[in-house]
Amino acid sequence: MTFVVFSWNFVPQNDPEAFCTTRFASALAAEGHDVCVVTPEREPSISDATIRQLLDHRVRVVRFRIPAFFRSRFWRFWDVRLRFNTWTTFFSAFASRSLLNILDMEKGAILVTRSAPDISAYVGYRCRRHAHRWVAHFSDPFPYFFTCRTRRDRFIYRRSIQWGRKILNAADAISVTCANVLSVFQQRYGADFEANKRKFVVVPHIGNPLLVPDQEAPALGAGSILHCGALTPERYRKELADELCLLKGKGDQFRFLLAGSMPAGFSAQLGGKGIVCSQIRLVDPSETTSLYRQASICLVVDTKGPYSTSPYCPSKFVYQLFSDCPIVVFTTRGSAMDLCAKRYPDAGIWTAHPEVKGELAESLHAALASGRRFDAERENARRSFFSKNVASSFVDFVRKMN
Repeated sequence: MTFVVFSWNFVPQNDPEAFCTTRFASALAAEGHDVCVVTPEREPSISDATIRQLLDHRVRVVRFRIPAFFRSRFWRFWDVRLRFNTWTTFFSAFASRSLLNILDMEKGAILVTRSAPDISAYVGYRCRRHAHRWVAHFSDPFPYFFTCRTRRDRFIYRRSIQWGRKILNAADAISVTCANVLSVFQQRYGADFEANKRKFVVVPHIGNPLLVPDQEAPALGAGSILHCGALTPERYRKELADELCLLKGKGDQFRFLLAGSMPAGFSAQLGGKGIVCSQIRLVDPSETTSLYRQASICLVVDTKGPYSTSPYCPSKFVYQLFSDCPIVVFTTRGSAMDLCAKRYPDAGIWTAHPEVKGELAESLHAALASGRRFDAERENARRSFFSKNVASSFVDFVRKMN
C-alpha cells in the first residue's frame, strides 16, 4: 500500500510529535509499504546518529520551505495574538499546495495527517479529495484542551470545535493514541461522534527502538527521581512540590532531576525544604536512554483537563516501558497510564492520583525502597507498543476500510 503522511512535526526537529510521526512512518516502511512524508523544512536540532536510528531509509521525505516572512519577528508577534486565523488561513493554504502536488503523483494513496498541531488536520481537510482515503490522527484531543481564560481563547475554542466537527464528518477514519481520547470526542461532539464512532481506531505511540546515546549522561547518583519534560501549572506543578516535601518528611534521601524547562522559583521552593533539585540540559534526545539506565525512578506527571479521565498516554511513558527503570505515574483514575499499571501489576509501575493527598509520596517511597529494575517483567506490557504490532494493526484497519 502507498501512504502519504503529512505532519507539521518531523525529524530533524526535536519535538515529541516529530519522534512519534517518524517512528510511525518508519514502522509502515519496515512492513514493506511505500511511505512518503510531507513536512516543512527544519533546522537540524538532533544528531545525525539519532535520525538514523529513528528514520527508516525506505521512507521518502519531501520538505517544503516556509517563507522567511513566517519566521520574522513581525509574524511571531501577530501569530501569538491571532494564532487560529493565521495558522488556518496562511499556513494551511501554503502547505496544501505542497501536499496536493504529492497526492497528484501518488495515485490511490492513503493520506494520513498527524496532529498535534491542529494545522495538519486542516491541511488534510483541504486535500482529502485528492487521496484515496484520509485518516486523521490525533496524538492529543483537539487543540485548546486547557483553559479558555480570555475572549480570544474562547473564540479559538469555538472555532476549533467547529473545525473538529467538520473533520469528524469528512475523514474516512480517525486514529487516536489511546481509547480514553474517545471520551473527549464523545463529550465534545455528542451526536456527531455517535454517528461516526465506527471510524475510530487506536494507534498507540511506538516505543521501540529505544535510542542508543552517543555518549553516556553524567552519573545521577542514588535516589534520583527523574522527570522528563516541562513542569507547567497544568501538569500538577504545585501538587508535585507538595508531594516531594511529604516524601522528604518520611526521611527518604533523594534528588529531583528535571530534564526540561525549570519553572521560575521551583528549585528555590524545594531547596528551602532541603530537597536537592537540579535541571538536566540534554544536547540530544538519545541521552534520555542513558538517564533511564541510571535513574532510581522515572516520574511521569499527567496533564490536568476539564474531563474526569485523562485522555493522554504520553510518549515518554511508552519509551520508559522499554527501559528497565521503575516508573511512577501521577495521573487521574481510569487514565491510560493508570489502566496499564493495573493490567500489568508486575511491570514495575507505581500509580498515584492527584485527588489523594500523600499518595504520590507513598508511591515514590515504595519505588525507592524496592531497589529493583524491570525488564523481562515488562515484555507483555510492551507488546501493544512494538512498531511491528502497531503498523500491522493499522494496515489491517485500512484494508477493511477500503
